[in-house]
Amino acid sequence: MAKKVLINRKTGKEFPTLDPEEVFKKFPKTFRVKPAAKLNDDILKKDSEIQKAVNHTDVKDAQEVKSTEKTTPKKESK
Repeated sequence: MAKKVLINRKTGKEFPTLDPEEVFKKFPKTFRVKPAAKLNDDILKKDSEIQKAVNHTDVKDAQEVKSTEKTTPKKESK
């Protein structure tokens, strides 16, 4: 089960619980459900632009993808 987070109405502190319905039955006026996080429209727009840029890579047919690792040539053994 996933932990749900409730907020104490008086103190404003978070209270993690596995069964929020049981807590609401026992303390109906003390806790409230933590609201879901909302993202700003500007953040969502920038995130979608970044995802498009990451997914869009141009590789031409004749272009080779070179590895970034530096390798040393092997020495010939006698």
